[in-house]
Amino acid sequence: MRTLSLCSLTLSISMFCGVPAAQTLKSVSNADNDLQKHKQVIASRLLSWSTGNKEQIDYVSVGRYANYFGFVKMRVSSAHSLKRSEAGRETLSVLTESQRSSLFKQLNAQSPLIKETHSKRLQANDFLNELLNGQRGNQDRQIFIELAKLYAINEAKLGMVLAKGFSEIIGTLTPQQMALLVEIRQKHTSGQAGKVSVNIDELKKLPRGQKQEAFNLAARLLSWTTGNLEDFAYETIGKPSQHFGFVSMRIESNHGVKRGVLANEVVSYLTEDQHAQLVKAAKTDAINLHAYLIVREKFLKSLSSWRQSNVTDNAELHALAAEMALLESQMSWDQAIAMKQILDTFSISQTDQLIQLRNKYVTLQSATGAELYQQCSACHRNSQVAPDLTSIVNRPVAITNYNYSPAMIRFAKKNLVWSTELLSLFLTNPQQYIPGTTMSFKGIDDHASLQSLIEYLNKQ
Repeated sequence: MRTLSLCSLTLSISMFCGVPAAQTLKSVSNADNDLQKHKQVIASRLLSWSTGNKEQIDYVSVGRYANYFGFVKMRVSSAHSLKRSEAGRETLSVLTESQRSSLFKQLNAQSPLIKETHSKRLQANDFLNELLNGQRGNQDRQIFIELAKLYAINEAKLGMVLAKGFSEIIGTLTPQQMALLVEIRQKHTSGQAGKVSVNIDELKKLPRGQKQEAFNLAARLLSWTTGNLEDFAYETIGKPSQHFGFVSMRIESNHGVKRGVLANEVVSYLTEDQHAQLVKAAKTDAINLHAYLIVREKFLKSLSSWRQSNVTDNAELHALAAEMALLESQMSWDQAIAMKQILDTFSISQTDQLIQLRNKYVTLQSATGAELYQQCSACHRNSQVAPDLTSIVNRPVAITNYNYSPAMIRFAKKNLVWSTELLSLFLTNPQQYIPGTTMSFKGIDDHASLQSLIEYLNKQ
């Protein structure tokens, strides 16, 4: 069997406020669990929560619920080039008909818990929105925590249901199948995966929504089967307490929003006193996350043992789930209170600045080149995040002082230059045109907007 070669660095936390550094926040991006990162989380949510509507705040990413199976780490290891549906499709092709049937049974087994988890999350969100609108106060803290705990406990129960189903499949995998799954993981994390055509009759019978969820389950099976505890324990700082609409904002911006860049702009609008409040909230958030990660890792250690043994419910897992739920609920409330206190001191001009900032990042259906270039600049004005766009038209591909992806380097070997024609092809769908590129922007399908942007780039 081929062995994995993953970029899986484990860094010690440079903690503060007297918090011990016994536990680590797993990261392949060399990002410590430090004050700056927590400031970014709260500042970005300050914007998305205060300027978003109910639908935007309620939005949750496909993989958010029961996020215990290492897919996030696997995706980060691939420089975000990994597509859940493609990894899931390839995984399904390795399974036998009987194994696929077992996986598809999970669709029905998880459905009631997903609905219940989502329902409780919406109730928690409504409560927080009432807090934002002045209908709730700090005296309602315990009411919210009990409500939000139900959401988080249901999510943990969902994780247990999935782990049980996965363990049944893992127990039937042959050494040859395991080797193929390891190869699939290695291919995707090295940025060398392309589109694979897989013909599976059982998929054709599923409704569209269930088909996507089947890919989601298969991708989790892949990461769970081929990963280790370090992979499962990986958790980005912004993942817990995801009640404040930042994910929706990223989606609406075609993934053009970078949390750090956005947060820096929000911070620039704050007064000295408001910034001091933000720092205080970030310190509290770091302490809360530290406690949460310790319990989460204990939960995962116990859950991951199910991969190699007969699965039975146990009191320890349920107790850890309840403790984890309590800590996440407290973290959500503490963030909300801190953000509300800062927003209550905002001037009219500051509020207007937040609204304009959101409008700057959210993708317009039809936009001028200058408007679209503003979105590009969110990443490309920082040479550590993305290459400089100045004079890009007719410039050779991948020659600036930037750490380009392997996919872009291979593309550059064709001795191409960024002509207006090539830019047009690439910007229509970057990831389809250059599979494996780390540019997460999904593309511009409006022809007039695309041409306007290229004309603007030609002037830079």
